[in-house]
Amino acid sequence: MLVEGWADITSAEFKVKELAGGITNQLFRVSHNDFHVLVRIYGSNTEFFLDRDVELQTIEALSKIELAPALYGTFANGFVYGYFEGQTLDATTMSTGRYSEGIAKKMAQWHSSDIVIGSKEIYVWKKLEDFLALLPEQYTSEIKNEMLKQSGISRDKLISEMATLKNILHDDSLRLGLCHNDLLSGNILYDDAKDIIQFIDYEYGSYNYNAYDIANHFVEWCGFELNYDQFPSKEQQLLFINKYLSALTKEEPSSEEVNKLYRDVNRMVLLTHLFWGVWALLQASISIISFDYMSYAIKRIHFYYQNKDILLSL
Repeated sequence: MLVEGWADITSAEFKVKELAGGITNQLFRVSHNDFHVLVRIYGSNTEFFLDRDVELQTIEALSKIELAPALYGTFANGFVYGYFEGQTLDATTMSTGRYSEGIAKKMAQWHSSDIVIGSKEIYVWKKLEDFLALLPEQYTSEIKNEMLKQSGISRDKLISEMATLKNILHDDSLRLGLCHNDLLSGNILYDDAKDIIQFIDYEYGSYNYNAYDIANHFVEWCGFELNYDQFPSKEQQLLFINKYLSALTKEEPSSEEVNKLYRDVNRMVLLTHLFWGVWALLQASISIISFDYMSYAIKRIHFYYQNKDILLSL
């Protein structure tokens, strides 16, 4: 038994609830009396594009500085870890900006930590390169093949696009640190009793551009439906960035610092669309979860092409 004291408890005494929100894994809350743990079961074939050993190391390191719950143990296709109290947000609620200050401060805690798991290779470029290498030449579904053909998207074009974007976006002045890299609403908890924000689900956590982490969070205001009416306004972004920089540096940021990060974040919005678009193309070939990954991929990549010139001109 991975949880101390639970070895002699019968299965009938546990309460199990499946938690919704993700489109990669299954997550269950297992409870006995008032004590809860989470059981994560990996999605089918996710080992092709996620390093589970790194994820576990990240959780252990974060738990030591109270940014993640304790890790109790692992099993063949998942692990058991602690439970943060609170309710996950939804995209519509998140897009009101009500929780932005708490999210900005929590993000600053992550980015200013001295945790380094593995090498200091910039995550988003390495992972995007890995995803592109794993894309199939053809899908087993003719419908998916036809959708991709009609979209005009191809692996060769995406490889070329990644190389071009890397040359444009990489800048030695960009801050780097431990990033969550997947701050959608379902990965953000709000504990009303303590009035605190916590982040959950650390499988994409790694060394990356801080501006990318913020950009990815802003895009997630739009939800899986990609409702771009919910994308934060410039005013909402500047307020978030101001709170973030204040928490990161412990000083009031200058208008120049705020405006530079605003520019960097909005240029990184392009990279988030390319990254998750390619991720979804890969998921469309291997996942057994009921989600229209191909349509999602096409929407993300089309947004990239449609907005590339505008965002890069900032």
